[in-house]
This record gives sequence, structure tokens and C-alpha cells, in this order.
Amino acid sequence: MISSSIRRDAVLFAPANHVIIDPTGRLDAGCHALPQRYRLRARAAAAGAALHWWGGILGGQFTRDDLYQLAASAPVGSNGLFFLPHCESASTTPDGAGGRGAFAGLRAHHTRADLTRAVMEGVIFSLRDGLDRLR
Repeated sequence: MISSSIRRDAVLFAPANHVIIDPTGRLDAGCHALPQRYRLRARAAAAGAALHWWGGILGGQFTRDDLYQLAASAPVGSNGLFFLPHCESASTTPDGAGGRGAFAGLRAHHTRADLTRAVMEGVIFSLRDGLDRLR
């Protein structure tokens, strides 16, 4: 069973029977509540903070539910717009890009809904990267 949490960071946790050492540092292990078990953690640093950042860019006028509804009004894939949510740090990137986020594919036809959905999809893709590492 894998659990997730999205607050400042986006984090996935999974139990394991043995310690796994990830030489890239993108996966860490720790103690589990059960004896002879370990906790694996994949962390997308500051990915959750990207949602808060984006709400601020929009003037702070939207609740989180408003942002979800706005994102839902854009198509899956945000009309070809992508967002890398590593604005503060990049623990999920193989090269440790050092805290650089980006919108890629931005065009004049993109709407506030497209950008909002791209931010949310970027966070989810970061979690997917963590899920792949946990497998």
C-alpha cells in the first residue's frame, strides 16, 4: 500500500521489507512503526507549494476548490502546456536542477484554466515519477 500527502512537498510513502539505497538520493528509507519493516519515501520537494504559489499569482482570489474547478474546465494535457513544479528545489529530477520551474509550450491561446491545470498536472507527474521509483 502506498500513501501520499501533498502539502508543501508532495510525498509518497511505501512499506518495505528491506532498506533500499538509492544512489541518486531521490528515494530515502527510514524506520517503520512495525518491527523489521522500513518506510520508503519519494519526495517531490516544493511541488505542493507550487499550487500555493500559483494561487498567489492569480491574486489569491481563488480557494483551492475554485482552482480545482478552474483546472477541470481545461482539457487533459492543458492544451499542450506543461509545468515543471520545481520552483524551489528539484529532488525528483535526475540532475537536481536546483529549484527551477517552468511552463513549457506556452502559447497565446492558453487560458488561465490551461495554466492552472498544467500546474496541477505537473505536481501529479512529479508524484508519478516518485511512484515509478517506489516500484
